Amino acid sequence: MKPFIIPIFLPQWGCPQQCVYCRQETITGERRSRLETKELARVVEQGLASKRRKKNQPVEIAFYGGNFTGLPLETQQRLLDWGSAYIGRGRITALRVSTRPDAVTDDILARLKRSGVETVELGFQALDDRVLERSLRGHRVRDNLQALKLVKEQGLTAGVQLMPGLPGDRPERFLPSLSLLQRRAPDFVRLYPALVFKQTRLAAWYLEGAYRPLGLAEALQVCARAVTLLESSGIRVLRLGLQATPGPDFLGNLIAGPFHPAFGDLVRGLLFREKIAAAAGGLKIRPDAGLEIRAGDRETGYLTGNGGLNLERLKVELGCPTLTLIRVPHLKPGEWEIMQVP
Repeated sequence: MKPFIIPIFLPQWGCPQQCVYCRQETITGERRSRLETKELARVVEQGLASKRRKKNQPVEIAFYGGNFTGLPLETQQRLLDWGSAYIGRGRITALRVSTRPDAVTDDILARLKRSGVETVELGFQALDDRVLERSLRGHRVRDNLQALKLVKEQGLTAGVQLMPGLPGDRPERFLPSLSLLQRRAPDFVRLYPALVFKQTRLAAWYLEGAYRPLGLAEALQVCARAVTLLESSGIRVLRLGLQATPGPDFLGNLIAGPFHPAFGDLVRGLLFREKIAAAAGGLKIRPDAGLEIRAGDRETGYLTGNGGLNLERLKVELGCPTLTLIRVPHLKPGEWEIMQVP
């Protein structure tokens, strides 16, 4: 069972500089400027009481939104001790942190592991030195790969965050660069296409015409191809696209980029539609025949969740007079059937 994550956002804490796209307070909806464990405890209690948490589901506290291992050592240890106390009381299972690849060493990872951290998410953002340099990341691809190697050697779960569409990036560069991950096999990847927020250097470049973000259709295609490449190598893709935070900050400060509230479902729907079209191509469909698709809850949701557009597109692509989608709850995720009907 996937862990239930309780995120503690530390917006841009520990970061040595501000990257061109970054406005963490807007992205996370948090403006935490100092460490107050009483406030953090309130967040944890709300998470533990959430109705979204399943029975017997493991729970993890995650320190997100900053460069955890770039924080002063005293602050890191205070947060780790505070979090590990929940583990000691049996209230959560483990901790996880997000950090920069150039802020990782064997000693740092060993200390995290002793304090109850089981997962480290590394902000690669790109696997191209030109893109990293233009985005002012301050590290290089070799730092990314070395950090991933160290995390895996420590026996920790290794996650990687990537941002297709950053300055200097193009699909024909981004997709081939994923071969570096396929060979080194992180446990999971998150794909967050670059968005343009107000009061960032990226926003200034966009308004000057010096930067063009990916369009929505383009971002969907890039991420769909990335999912295929990664998952064919056994690497899970846990999230696709940023999630809007409650309140006006996120959408009110977003000025450009491929944002959609159901971005991940659109990507999965595109991939499922392609699978069906490929399978139907071998059926030798009669001109007067319709098609019937039987699928589980998740797959039928992908085809109908976006106003049924995926289903309509599939009908046009296949050129069949009728296309019926039947929900079959007992079919497992990834299982589906297609057949001709009179």
